Amino acid sequence: MMRVLVLLCALSLSACAGGGSRPAGVPGAAALAGIPTRGLPPQTLAQGECGLFLWSQTDLSQFVFFSKAASGRGVTLIGAEEVQLVQTKAEGDLFGQFTTEMGYTVEGARDSIELSLTPGELLTGGQRVSSGRMLRVDTEGWQTITPILGVRACRLEP
Repeated sequence: MMRVLVLLCALSLSACAGGGSRPAGVPGAAALAGIPTRGLPPQTLAQGECGLFLWSQTDLSQFVFFSKAASGRGVTLIGAEEVQLVQTKAEGDLFGQFTTEMGYTVEGARDSIELSLTPGELLTGGQRVSSGRMLRVDTEGWQTITPILGVRACRLEP
């Protein structure tokens, strides 16, 4: 599982940096490796930037959350819609450039997202998120809990 996460992170970062496109109908490396390709699109990190990449740990695993370190912002999926988030809380233990308990509100709405993360083993340029949960509370008070895992990764300077 760790190899899959490391590969997925590397593929996400290389896909962002590559800029090239592949012919229609030709599967990408992530699809060939059996890595979930549903969810948010690949995210870009500049040299020296760090980001938090989270995937749902469900039968239909997908890329569900991304935030650049120190940005105070994030992006997630609500249904199939990509929504922008504004950070409202950073508590718990320091986890690289992030914390283990973070809160966000959906920009332009009253929905909220709470992340609770359990840091895992250190990786070159980052650290695994061994488990966690994403709690979404919608405007009517309904709660949706999604088990998550992921990686905190930095695009290392050459």
